[in-house]
Amino acid sequence: MKKTLLFLSGVTALLASTASMAQPQGGIMNLDADGDGQISREEFLPPGHRGGPKMFKRADANGDGELTRDEMLAAVETAGERQAKMPQMFDAMDTDGNGVVTPGEAQDHAFARMDANADGFVSQDEAKAMHGKRGERRKREQGQDSDQS
Repeated sequence: MKKTLLFLSGVTALLASTASMAQPQGGIMNLDADGDGQISREEFLPPGHRGGPKMFKRADANGDGELTRDEMLAAVETAGERQAKMPQMFDAMDTDGNGVVTPGEAQDHAFARMDANADGFVSQDEAKAMHGKRGERRKREQGQDSDQS
């Protein structure tokens, strides 16, 4: 069974798991610590049970707390995932261009993908939109899996 490209929603493992938690009424909105109806970057922490931080650690082959492009590609290959978009995703996450992605860079990238209007907050509407995109992506992937069976 193919796993979803967990590296595509922020490390793809981190990004997709973070994006997958974007659900209307609850989900990511549970992170709204101050109750203002939106999630700030400070409030935005992917929950461990979604696999984000754990996936990042598993992909970090040398345990230095950062992912290189090679580590990310190896982790995706090990999981049986497609690698076509990995170099572009890695470059987008590596904001300082130093050749490694830190957990903070991955989280910032995931947050930016969810914050569609770039106002520094994820609103309930943005969370719903990301949730819808996730559903569409899953349907496409399931269709591809059944085509390959």
